[in-house]
Amino acid sequence: MRRIERLTPSINTYVTSSGATAVKVKVVFKDRGRRTVRHLGSAHDEAELAVLMARALQVAEAGQMSLDLEPLGASGACVAPGGAVMGSTRSAVLVRVLEHAWSALGLDAAVEGDEGLRQMVLARLVEPTSKERVPRVVSEIGIDPLSVRTLLRSLRRCTGKGWRASVQAALRCHVSAGGDLSLVLYDVTTLYFETDKEDDLRKVGFFKERRVGPQVAVGVLVDRSGLALQVGCWEGDHAETRTIIPMVRQLLDAHLIEPAGLVVVADAGTMSLSNLTALDKAGLGFIIGSKTTRAPYPTTWPSTPTFTATPTATAS
Repeated sequence: MRRIERLTPSINTYVTSSGATAVKVKVVFKDRGRRTVRHLGSAHDEAELAVLMARALQVAEAGQMSLDLEPLGASGACVAPGGAVMGSTRSAVLVRVLEHAWSALGLDAAVEGDEGLRQMVLARLVEPTSKERVPRVVSEIGIDPLSVRTLLRSLRRCTGKGWRASVQAALRCHVSAGGDLSLVLYDVTTLYFETDKEDDLRKVGFFKERRVGPQVAVGVLVDRSGLALQVGCWEGDHAETRTIIPMVRQLLDAHLIEPAGLVVVADAGTMSLSNLTALDKAGLGFIIGSKTTRAPYPTTWPSTPTFTATPTATAS
């Protein structure tokens, strides 16, 4: 039986050619990338926009059951005299686990203690959603949220100060402390944008999800436990086969790893004959899910199995 999972719906607004603000609700089902998009209408003023947004919220949460606790605190008849009234909630265990992992990996020092970036990462782990919904997600688990403008300023600091490199360095130090950097896994994917306009980075290319529009390519090298050691980003029309060799070289140069002691695991889609040859000449081991005919050296297999007869002694 195939399981179909409905992901968190998103409500999007955009300005039409006539200047009105259109509202649409997008529901994604985790079943071969199927999507449902429903356009609710266009608003020409704040009042109409508020009505459409309220309607969009109803459509997005259709069929979603919730535990209504508001009447327990709003009405005195529902609360016993002298009884406790719930003022707020906090997912204390979840928050402690996430904050401990954040500090244990050395990420707090890597981003100079930036609270905005930390909240975006925690929110992404709890509920993958947009930056505008980060304050709602973190507030629901008991963290005082920052404003969306503050989060955007954190992203600009991340880009300007090169925190991606410092985060990668912190994770490499954490992995090397365990003494095992003998095997890394590589994969590349594409991220699309809700726009039709291209720029220097967002380009129309081959879509894994059969979409049409600008995208970017993202590659990541992880250790055997899944911690990211090296992350790369390229234009959307960049070929996958041209990504793995630069990523492996950056990892070797940054961490001073001996190539002879490293095995690279990758999907066949990221490999070409030149890539396999380059890995082989560099002294790197590799595991590729591909046909043996693409190996950089001849591979032969026996046409028929051979057996060796072993004499058996018998008692007389």
